[in-house]
Amino acid sequence: MPIVSIVKGALQIVLLLYLFALVLLYFKQESLLFYPTQLSKTYSYHFPIRFEEKNIEVAAGIFLNALLFKAEKSKGIVLYFHGNGGAIHEWGSGAALFTQNGYDVLYVDYRGYGKSGGSIQNETQLIQDGQVVYDYARSLYPEDQIILSGTSMGTGIAAKLAARNTPKKLLLHAPYYSLKSLVREKVKIVPGFMLKYPFTTHIALSNPTFPIVIFHGDQDQVIPVEHAQKLKARHPKVELHILKRRGHNDVESSPEYVKIMQEVLQ
Repeated sequence: MPIVSIVKGALQIVLLLYLFALVLLYFKQESLLFYPTQLSKTYSYHFPIRFEEKNIEVAAGIFLNALLFKAEKSKGIVLYFHGNGGAIHEWGSGAALFTQNGYDVLYVDYRGYGKSGGSIQNETQLIQDGQVVYDYARSLYPEDQIILSGTSMGTGIAAKLAARNTPKKLLLHAPYYSLKSLVREKVKIVPGFMLKYPFTTHIALSNPTFPIVIFHGDQDQVIPVEHAQKLKARHPKVELHILKRRGHNDVESSPEYVKIMQEVLQ
């Protein structure tokens, strides 16, 4: 068999494998991006501070489970969109920082997380669900008392909701410039158009009418700090705090972070 035919056949096999991998990636993106902890519907939450369990209907028969932690004298609410792993039985442990500084805080689980129903299908659905939750918060508090907060994966949701509404502030912890750009950095052979969750945070923040505060660890290996720096360069009014010797999951345990957050919440 001529060498040209062998090379041509090998290239065809490689191309077919590549196309198969792309098809698999497209239909399996949710399992690659989201790592929910699922809880029994009878699961009982336990926290050392007072809270109320809520169930917010986002579609017919689909409820998102949420926890509302209450401050002694509330001056507003923080609407918190967490990262792509775990569930609010873990994320709720950070509520005290907000309640001690006079803010109620609502932690909400996405579809398929914790005790929430349904499953995540696409970015549009995530944003629509987030808007329903935002509207729920707006039914309880004046909009100028609502602070949007997002961590990691949740930063894209929080940023898009901020662009669609008029919150008091937007707090982002370890944000990406866009999820598309982050994925392309990690897996360069994936075409951008294949991604069902582009989360273009840099575009969502184009014309902010509210203060934006970003926290990012300088040793973050999941979402490099350069993403936050690019957001700051694109949007000079952003208040950026780079926390030294902090990675992706330990920013909120930093004494410097706690001190700055106390000032932000005042």
